[in-house]
Amino acid sequence: MSDAIDPNVLIVGASGRAAAWSALRAGLSPWVIDLFADADLRGQCPTERVESKDYPHGLITAQRRAPSGSIVYTGALENHPSILAELEGMRRLWGNGPALVRHVRSPEKLARVFRRRGLPCPLLGNEPGSADGRTWLNKPRRGAAGRHIRFWNGEAVGPERYLQEWIEGEACAAIFLAGPEITVLLGVTRQLTGCSWLHAAPFQYSGSIGLISTDDATTAAIKCLGHAVADGFDLRGLFGIDLILRDGIPFPVEVNPRYTASVEIVERATGIRALGMHAQTFDSSLQAPEPFPASQEIHGKAILFARQAFTFPAEGPWRESLDAKWDLECGQAFADVPWPGTQIEKGHPVLTLFARSSTIASCEARLREIAEELEACLS
Repeated sequence: MSDAIDPNVLIVGASGRAAAWSALRAGLSPWVIDLFADADLRGQCPTERVESKDYPHGLITAQRRAPSGSIVYTGALENHPSILAELEGMRRLWGNGPALVRHVRSPEKLARVFRRRGLPCPLLGNEPGSADGRTWLNKPRRGAAGRHIRFWNGEAVGPERYLQEWIEGEACAAIFLAGPEITVLLGVTRQLTGCSWLHAAPFQYSGSIGLISTDDATTAAIKCLGHAVADGFDLRGLFGIDLILRDGIPFPVEVNPRYTASVEIVERATGIRALGMHAQTFDSSLQAPEPFPASQEIHGKAILFARQAFTFPAEGPWRESLDAKWDLECGQAFADVPWPGTQIEKGHPVLTLFARSSTIASCEARLREIAEELEACLS
């Protein structure tokens, strides 16, 4: 880190923990404002909680209490470009601005960018060929983490939602870093979505496992998607493309123009310091962070959701993660740990658990085992 650069970085969004850990790895000094201010996060950096009823507008007031420094946003602030505009007017933004976000989050504009390059992508409900018996998803335009997605059953679709062709296949996420002259594929993860063993709602993002390996043709096709998005919208820094892999062909379904949940698994698997690399694309005077040794293992994370409303207890297997010295390389075994006595509502996230193994399948199996152990403690 250059001596001339303020290492303070304000991280804002629904959950800032993963990005804060990335900032710490990069030698930055994060200050987080999110919806949780969980115990493990507050143990590592200053954190302020915004009540859900005040989100996201409460971020504007809360950021005034944070020290000077640049700002990074996480999910799902891309759905609130007016808030991004206010934040950008107050601090230096290490991220894609509100005008760009409006464009890249438009399903119609995104589809046009892919089609101009001859890249496959799902049809939209108002396009030619959309009435030929295909299966459709009814999706919110301001969606996040797969919430409120459902199969379309012929109901009317208002202006706040749209229809996207259902592509059957493996849900994945490709993570890219876009600089002024180059766009790099950092890794591909398998997405856990709608997992009943985590009590997730249908289509809801439940975790990531990776890195997954793809053959040369599939890797090249995924890279083409990243280049199309970066060039077509002038994206900068970290961004993710949610996609479906079917018979080796990647079908892009959404773009997240920011640090995404899957980045954390890419960091653990490759040893990169992603937020440091992200910051450098916006501030060339920053020194490039040195990577940690790359892992040879498959890494996974899973989010446990509440099967029913309950009060979070003080003791459990997560306790060691709170008490132990923080692991700079991989973080702890549990994250997003609530404060004892926190009332957690049915369907809300409880905490995040991690595992590592030699294969994708065995890593998922280990995540399931840990989730079952947690259930025994929480029931």
